[in-house]
Amino acid sequence: TLRLEIAKVAWYQGDYAKARKEQRKALEIALQFGWTFQEIQARSLGGLISMNLGDLDAARISMLDALGLAKRTGRQAEVAIQSNNLGNVLRERGQFKEALFYYRQALEIEDSTRNQEGRAYAIRNMGLTHARMGDPQKARALLQEALKLSQSIGNRYNELQTILALAEVE
Repeated sequence: TLRLEIAKVAWYQGDYAKARKEQRKALEIALQFGWTFQEIQARSLGGLISMNLGDLDAARISMLDALGLAKRTGRQAEVAIQSNNLGNVLRERGQFKEALFYYRQALEIEDSTRNQEGRAYAIRNMGLTHARMGDPQKARALLQEALKLSQSIGNRYNELQTILALAEVE
């Protein structure tokens, strides 16, 4: 829906108050019309907003809701995305082993569907988590793998994010 896109733009711009307002409206519309995919996205965006605002408990709940709904729909691509998102929240909460569990789930799906872009994100997220766990060697190896993959598929966003992560590990 347009509301969801407006919420995403506000989130990207760091206008979290506007993003939250529009995200809630988008969720309300999705629930009203039974639009499951939009509901998943609205719940996930709500989790991302909460994470950016430092409310990691609310972020975790939103991401669990989004992932559960994605699993019930059977949309594997969406399950992978939401597994990655939940992993990010868990990493921020310091729950590194749990985060890695969800990244591995995402990676398995991405491998089975041959989604190289999603694979690069999952590997980068695993590398970031190992860096936070104090394992720079493992982090570096994963981040270098994510970088090569991102470059080979032309994903400049993930390439840049991976380069920044590698700089932090170095």
